[in-house]
Amino acid sequence: MMDTCKNIRMAERTTYKIGGPAEVMAFPETGNDVIELLKGSEISLVLGGGSNLLISDDGISGMTLNLGKTFLGINLEPMGKLDVLVRAGASVNLTKLASHAMEAGLSGLEFAHGIPGLLGGALVMNAGAFGNEIKDILHDVTVITVDGKEKKLHGDELDFGYRHSSFPKKCVIKEASIRLARANPELIRQRMGVIQRKRKLHQPLNAFSAGSVFKNPKNKYAGRLIETARLKGEQIGKAQISQLHANFIVNLGGASSQDVYGLIRMVENRVLEEFGVKLEREIKLVGEFKEIL
Repeated sequence: MMDTCKNIRMAERTTYKIGGPAEVMAFPETGNDVIELLKGSEISLVLGGGSNLLISDDGISGMTLNLGKTFLGINLEPMGKLDVLVRAGASVNLTKLASHAMEAGLSGLEFAHGIPGLLGGALVMNAGAFGNEIKDILHDVTVITVDGKEKKLHGDELDFGYRHSSFPKKCVIKEASIRLARANPELIRQRMGVIQRKRKLHQPLNAFSAGSVFKNPKNKYAGRLIETARLKGEQIGKAQISQLHANFIVNLGGASSQDVYGLIRMVENRVLEEFGVKLEREIKLVGEFKEIL
């Protein structure tokens, strides 16, 4: 029987460690559970790893989905001598998937090691790093549509762009297949090590954050614009624009979602005023926020 709970603390389920309660949270264990929920309920949010997400202090009204253990599977299917198809559930942690691929001697997912979050969310936002994106290795995705039907989609059907995809509205991702190449595990491990060292040098990995707040504008870097606008280190309450990387807003401990939102609006206004650039948010905001005057 599928579990449902009321007034679940979202601060414990997001990488920001802030946010009000979810009115109702369902924990579907199977695809059929998801189908039944989609048929009978309006879904407000499908919760993954809680990264790239800012939930308001008032919380989330309606139904939140948190996919269960059935969506954690990883299976390998050989595709000739050189390639292997890795089929993984939407709830598989992206870093764990990259490590699993490394141990199996499969290359192509090294860039994802260290990206917070789960496979489903990575697909929706076309997660990427260091010149690579999830779309580059995607073979197909199985989704459950809002009318309760399973549908398999290939990458060329999803209009992937920079931190963008066009999945059917309000669908739930069930699983995906990615195509990886056979390679020496030790070489893969070395490449992952280089990537992780770069992350540690330039990103506040030890602080509570949701990852990059803004997308990079064309031919520009959001972090550089924010830093040039003299906003690095600015603070509202216990939220701060990171001293290490200006495109991260961190929770110093005890921040509210409204504190973070205040900094987001401060950045948007200042960068537009000084450079004429309208920054586009990479982070997803859920719930109601008070506008900053």
